[in-house]
Amino acid sequence: MKSPRLLAAGFLALALVATAAADTLARFNGHWQIDLAKSTPIRPWNEARLDIKADADSAQIVRHLRWGLERKVDDTTNVKTDGHTVTANPVGYWLDTWYTNVYIGGDHQKQVTGEWLDGGRVLKVESRLALEAQQGDHPVHIYEEYRLSPDGNTLTVFALRSTRDQAMTYVFHRISKFDEPAGMVTTASGLRYAITRQGTGPLAKPGQILTVHYTGTLVDGTQFDSSRSRQTPYIFTLGRRQVIPGWDEGFALLHVGDQAVLIVPPELAYGKTARGPIPANSPLKFEVELLEAK
Repeated sequence: MKSPRLLAAGFLALALVATAAADTLARFNGHWQIDLAKSTPIRPWNEARLDIKADADSAQIVRHLRWGLERKVDDTTNVKTDGHTVTANPVGYWLDTWYTNVYIGGDHQKQVTGEWLDGGRVLKVESRLALEAQQGDHPVHIYEEYRLSPDGNTLTVFALRSTRDQAMTYVFHRISKFDEPAGMVTTASGLRYAITRQGTGPLAKPGQILTVHYTGTLVDGTQFDSSRSRQTPYIFTLGRRQVIPGWDEGFALLHVGDQAVLIVPPELAYGKTARGPIPANSPLKFEVELLEAK
């Protein structure tokens, strides 16, 4: 019988391996923007982005495709990563670059299996579906490998499709920072801000009722809220914890009439708590305008 010390060492080694594997899988998580210059053409689309959430048991891949300013579609794939479980995903259109807007036949689903390869460095996804055709449904098989670079900042997708004679390669880069204006200042708390247009009014003070406009976005550019879209300014009392800490600090730096950009770290926003469309641990960008303080 092995000694308790040897057993403990073995359990510790297994725990370290499991932790390392989990860390590797977690590196797939995030938002990814296609590098058109290094990828197989995606026309008629001219922009593609992936949002990935993955763990040891499953993965979700949300693909965002855009053509110009108006036309955009989203495609979600949910898959178990045990190598054999088939997950049915509803799908309405075939979004392959050469088969845009072709209807999916059969039960309007794609059957998907997934598996982690190479110690969690590669995610293999296979999909089977049917295209609707005049001669009857046409079966399609898609094989994809999502490969992460050693530094975790580049995701390369190798794809084989039964509708194409040649393999395809798509290169994505991690979206890891906001588009910031010049002159950003970082405060002691970690809040970053820049005045983009100076107003002529007085500095906002704690206890005053502020009327503001704002547009909030995630690091991938997704807009999660906007008072301007609603055409209704937002009203709150400064310094009374009616808003996130980043706002109480940020608006105290502004004069009436100022327009500014606030980059709020997670600890000054919603922290580890997901809030509607805002994932946990999300930094947030706000484009704001202080309309009134009284």
